[in-house]
Amino acid sequence: MMPRRTLPGLPSRPVLQGVVQAWRGLAAIVRPRARGRACVAPDAGLSSQLDALHQQLRVAAIELEQMKRVAEHARARQAEFLAFVAHELRNPLAPIRTAVAVLADGRGGDPVAMRTLVERQVVQMSRMIDDLLDVSRAGTGKLRVVVARVHVADFVAQALANVAPALARRGQHLEVCGLEGAGDLDGDQTRLTQVLSNLLDNASKYSPGGQAIQLVVRPWAQSVELCVADQGIGMSIGALRTIFDPFAQQLRAVGFNPSGLGIGLAVVRDIVEAHGGRVTASSPGLGQGSRFVVSLPRRS
Repeated sequence: MMPRRTLPGLPSRPVLQGVVQAWRGLAAIVRPRARGRACVAPDAGLSSQLDALHQQLRVAAIELEQMKRVAEHARARQAEFLAFVAHELRNPLAPIRTAVAVLADGRGGDPVAMRTLVERQVVQMSRMIDDLLDVSRAGTGKLRVVVARVHVADFVAQALANVAPALARRGQHLEVCGLEGAGDLDGDQTRLTQVLSNLLDNASKYSPGGQAIQLVVRPWAQSVELCVADQGIGMSIGALRTIFDPFAQQLRAVGFNPSGLGIGLAVVRDIVEAHGGRVTASSPGLGQGSRFVVSLPRRS
């Protein structure tokens, strides 16, 4: 049998059961009297029972109306999200289609440059899809973390290699401090690379060209701390409250760089927490940069 699906946040079963029970109670009181002789005036007990059932029905009706509004909002959000995802996934297809057409027509395009363009767009699409899958897995408790002994310097080096092309395109440079002596920890190297890549990529996306981005590694006896700081657009207090929620994007960030689905930081939080760690965000204010700190235990 296929499992039943309900929209998130809709307590449909308890509310509907309350409505049914209220109607059954009303029927149990009214039916015997309808079959017998008519009563001139109901007694006090019957009147109080009817009043109580009437109140239950009013409460159930209000809750049903609230459920209806929540369902309509969820449907609207779902349609909006699907349209947004489709738009973001279509964006990389345009340059890929152009590159393929140039190579097919033999119009003198540089094959190496066309191949690089296609590879970059494919990587972007792959990251979007992977992030979507990870958010889904985390929401259902199926996010997989394969724990092994990991050198901190190894996954940091992989993350730096992942974001190097983006930094080069924007003329930004990365300062790395404290990596010496960072040691080892128990974790999933692929997932930890994903965490640091997402944080560095975000810092690059929301910083002006030519700016410096800083990565500071602080080794402690029981944990390792990774701090990514930038001099970009910063965040408001309201944005900091929801920065790790899926699909949360402040308008200032979208206006500065509209690419992305707003799920990278949600993936970061889920992976870090799956390792027994925590991630925090801070910002002095709009236009004053941002700072993300990931704390990972040595032993998961």
